Amino acid sequence: MHHQQSGSGAKCFARKRTRTVDSSSEDSCSDGSDGPDVTRIRTTENARDAFPIQVDWRRLLCQNLHLDHEETDNVIRASLQGIMQRLKEADRLLQMSSNVDQLMVPEYQTMHRVRCHEQLTTELFLGEPWPVRNTSGDIHLRGSGLVDNLELHLERHKGLAFIVYRDYACCNTNQDDETRQQTAPIVQAGALESLQMGESVSIVASTLLHALEELWSVGVDSSLPPKFAPFTEFNAPYVWWYYQRNQLKTRFDELNPEHLQYILLFQTYLDKHLGSEYQIVDQLLEDGQTMTKYLQYLYIPGEIQLSKRDGDDARFHRAFKATSWLQNFSMGTNVRGTNGNNSPELRLGITGTSWSYDGSFQKNTELWNFKCKFGSHEIFDIKDLDILPLSFADPEVAQTLRHRGERFWECRWPTYISYHSDCNLDAQDVRHMVDYNTYKEMHPPPADRVPNKDDLGIEATTMDAPLPNDDVLLCLPAVVPGYHMHKKEWFPLHVSRIRHVRWNDDAYTRLVVPENKKKLIKALVIKQIMAEESTDLISGKGNGLFILLHGGPGTGKTLTAESVAEIARKPLYRVTCGDVGTKPEEVERYLETVLLLGKRWGCVVLLDEADVFLMQRSVEDFKRNALVSVFLRVLEYYDGILILTSNRVGTFDAAFKSRIQLSLHYPPLTEQDRLKIWTTFVEHVEGLTNSQTASLGIRSSEIKDRLPQLAKKMLNGREIRNAVSTARQLAMFEQEAMGYEHLETVVLEMEKFDQYATELKGGLTDDVVARHFQER
Repeated sequence: MHHQQSGSGAKCFARKRTRTVDSSSEDSCSDGSDGPDVTRIRTTENARDAFPIQVDWRRLLCQNLHLDHEETDNVIRASLQGIMQRLKEADRLLQMSSNVDQLMVPEYQTMHRVRCHEQLTTELFLGEPWPVRNTSGDIHLRGSGLVDNLELHLERHKGLAFIVYRDYACCNTNQDDETRQQTAPIVQAGALESLQMGESVSIVASTLLHALEELWSVGVDSSLPPKFAPFTEFNAPYVWWYYQRNQLKTRFDELNPEHLQYILLFQTYLDKHLGSEYQIVDQLLEDGQTMTKYLQYLYIPGEIQLSKRDGDDARFHRAFKATSWLQNFSMGTNVRGTNGNNSPELRLGITGTSWSYDGSFQKNTELWNFKCKFGSHEIFDIKDLDILPLSFADPEVAQTLRHRGERFWECRWPTYISYHSDCNLDAQDVRHMVDYNTYKEMHPPPADRVPNKDDLGIEATTMDAPLPNDDVLLCLPAVVPGYHMHKKEWFPLHVSRIRHVRWNDDAYTRLVVPENKKKLIKALVIKQIMAEESTDLISGKGNGLFILLHGGPGTGKTLTAESVAEIARKPLYRVTCGDVGTKPEEVERYLETVLLLGKRWGCVVLLDEADVFLMQRSVEDFKRNALVSVFLRVLEYYDGILILTSNRVGTFDAAFKSRIQLSLHYPPLTEQDRLKIWTTFVEHVEGLTNSQTASLGIRSSEIKDRLPQLAKKMLNGREIRNAVSTARQLAMFEQEAMGYEHLETVVLEMEKFDQYATELKGGLTDDVVARHFQER
């Protein structure tokens, strides 16, 4: 008796030391019975060299939850919370189903569908298949309960509501050596799972079909459900149900008893096989994270997706509206995730719609492919994907896309814009004209091309058309064609870098020209803008404003034309003789194009150094005569603003005098004029804030104190501008603040050249020589 009590105490002591897994051992300690666990404890106690039983509770918990033992604590916690939630839901469903007990209880059946690559067969088994090695060394799956006639099987089991298909692929000769070892004849843990390709549900009973249709009939997003049809297979994890499951449960009470019974059966299947996964996904999405195996939960038809495939910079972002669920195309080469594990690179795709514009709007459907380079066990931020739902991107991304769409909407009609081409701080914005209709005329599509249809309607192209909704606005193109006003070429422009033109009113104010001349020019320009009808007696002739600015180089002629465009709020279309050509037929064709664009875009056309077109005709030079005649004919019917500059007015043809409303002479600059120009350019450099000069600085007070000394130098306006620009570059090269010594160095070199050129001309200046030949 005493011996038994002592043994019982020893057993209890051993239990406390060893902490066995089975709770039955605790019961044995309390009642003294000799169950199997007690025997194990006694053995442990008597064997002094034996180790205590160690239990990996985490691994055991993951095994029962059907989770990988490497899952994070957050995932395990979410899975446990999901089980608790499902238990509560089961109680609720049990109460709801109490009123339908009298009906025939439907059921579902799981079938294992094996596709053999070697035998090119597909077989259905009721029992779970097992792997064996075939004669080719590949892994073949065998099973029990072969279903060779599905139709007959369904006839014999009329109570089936749906079939769950688990798909496997065997005898795959493309398996690598690692996979072959994992699926060797000695079956290892997880071997069968490595051959499983997926799971799906096929609706058999029409009652379940009608129940699903009734459940989705009202109050549910119609873009989510698949097409319900008999024997149509829906692939797991049934994301269309996942996103609506909470809303659907609130409508269970509205179903008739029979429909409810079938829906509850389907709900039971989902809870059993996917309930844990749904809870894990809920937690991950709430944290803005996911894993590769849960990617299909992200992409929902009808939602706006953000594409960063072309770059993470905002100018490369594109948006589209998803019209399909996620599609998995292939597994690429192994990649190393941030957690150090190797996993196959996923190649994925989504079908979606975006918008294009060529004078009318077209909705384009395309497949958006992308790669996922994260490890299979890696948790990562959703916003790190190349394509992701816009709702998971930073809030400012959607706002940027919206602003870009609004800017594109403004460019449906000809729009004069300012464009920043790169990130160079010293780069100035370049002005372009965006005009789709003109672009199409200059770049016509092939003759056999079918014209694009207009998917938004003609109303969308009217000037006062309201902004479209986000489904359109966010998905508008990221690039538009723009006409470079200096290079005279079309370039693709990123819409995100387009800005409204900032007109420089100070340019005309700072123009170093007598005030009476500036007043006269401004009056004529404003009057021309206000003019609506031609006053010429002959209908069809031009009502243009032609201004001639003549004088020596660097006296402000070109700057005047540029300033006129600024105060007139019009694009400046600058043309030089090199652009036009020399052959009469080429000249006429080019000038007609220039003046057509000038009229269409409301430009101020500047024909710089127009001497070759204005020279007096003679009987000896027929080629020159043809050029002058062509120019006169083209000007006859132009009704825009045209400014011509020349420094050889003495050779003008008499026919131009009657066609020019205003001729202004620009004499050589005075010392006071040069001082104003020096001051203007120095203040301009001083006002640069986003440049390398700003970081180095400029000793402006030092320079301004000695500007009167520089003004005595016989330099024209262009030479002064070049001197300031060169001195600035010299200072940047020496990594110093720009000072007077930099200007002095440049001016001295310029004077040496002028002195040499004057000596070659016998000591005569350019103005004296031109006056001698009656050119100025």
